[in-house]
Amino acid sequence: PSELPSNPYETKLGIADTCTPETSKWLRCLQSKMANSGLVIGFAGALHRLYDNTWNICDQCRQWDLSHGSSSLEDASDQNQLMHYLLTKPIFDGGRCAIDYEMSLFHTTAGFADQDYEYRNGSLHLTLPGGANIQLQAPVLHIPGNPEGPAIAVKLFGRSSPPPAEGSDASLNHLPRAEAVTEPLVVNISDWQHIHSGVPNALLGITSSRVIVTATNSAGSAIENLRGVAGAQLVVLQTGPKWPGNLMKLAAFKAAAAALPAKIVVMFTDCCDVWFRFGGGVPNIFSRFVALVSPDADGALAGKEVVISAERGVGMLGHAGTFTDFARPHDHHPSELPSNPYETELGVADTCAPRTAKFPRCLQSKMANSGLVIGFAGALHRLYDNTWNICDQCRQWDLSHGSSSLEDASDQNQLMHYLLTKPIFDGGR
Repeated sequence: PSELPSNPYETKLGIADTCTPETSKWLRCLQSKMANSGLVIGFAGALHRLYDNTWNICDQCRQWDLSHGSSSLEDASDQNQLMHYLLTKPIFDGGRCAIDYEMSLFHTTAGFADQDYEYRNGSLHLTLPGGANIQLQAPVLHIPGNPEGPAIAVKLFGRSSPPPAEGSDASLNHLPRAEAVTEPLVVNISDWQHIHSGVPNALLGITSSRVIVTATNSAGSAIENLRGVAGAQLVVLQTGPKWPGNLMKLAAFKAAAAALPAKIVVMFTDCCDVWFRFGGGVPNIFSRFVALVSPDADGALAGKEVVISAERGVGMLGHAGTFTDFARPHDHHPSELPSNPYETELGVADTCAPRTAKFPRCLQSKMANSGLVIGFAGALHRLYDNTWNICDQCRQWDLSHGSSSLEDASDQNQLMHYLLTKPIFDGGR
């Protein structure tokens, strides 16, 4: 172990570069400084060079090649071969290979115990040797099975695999996975009765910690666009073939939020014109929300419970505007909307086109877009319930048990009216 470079990240945190005696059953160092061959990422060409060079200094490997596979590859350590290559000249493949000391991409649990892990404000924290506590950023964890693996799996996922064979990895195949694709749930909301009784009954059994909800008259299109997104449970609230009007979204989302556990994260979205980005360093939308709204986070969203997308269009804000005939009973002016502080800092002027323009818009994105909303279910229910209760057309629909109409009206106008009334922006939440 003394040949392994110290972990500079953990050295800065005061973790000593010491290891157990080489005679120990479980030979471990206090610092994470050994390459784990079970988690490697890179460009294919560079990976080929790494593995080809490692293979060519492995006698047992070359013998297997020479014998056309008739010799054995058993009872040998790939990790020993990989580390031997990395520690020979040119060391670390000429500096082109790196060990992820800061756990930016990967974290291997070997050497840690279940009590070293803790969920705090929705984020996973790890206590390092010596007591330093860090928020674990790694998107991928490797949980070897010996000896602490099963207990760590129980701590992180709530379930463990059967005791694995010594030296094998704990099987996570049947553990709840953050990115597992669950079957979409389609719920009938074709009338008032289905909204009030069908939605609560249908959503009763949902246990996922992240849920995407959309209301549409085209369940097939919604499933095609949203199934499997961000590892979330998709709930499609299906109206009748004829779209009943945009105020139905308020009714549907209010019912869904009331039916779901208060602490889970829910996204309300339009079904078919929303693009979820993947890869390229783009974080999962649910994980990012939880991190940004944590009370101890830095930034404008710290401590918030609901976050709504911002847009430049203000056509639904007041009575004026000619691009749609949707009823807008509440008349607000763009000047009532707070400036966008992020864009103000970037020099974007807080000015808007006349409200009589065909497409009324502001230079800044400062209007709430009701087509993209994310938050904790309990807070979302409060938002939509309060919005519904100051909507005359909505309350009339309830009083009539759905016999009156929700058509030709703007849900966005109703939502913005609530946000702009006291307590402004739902008391800052």
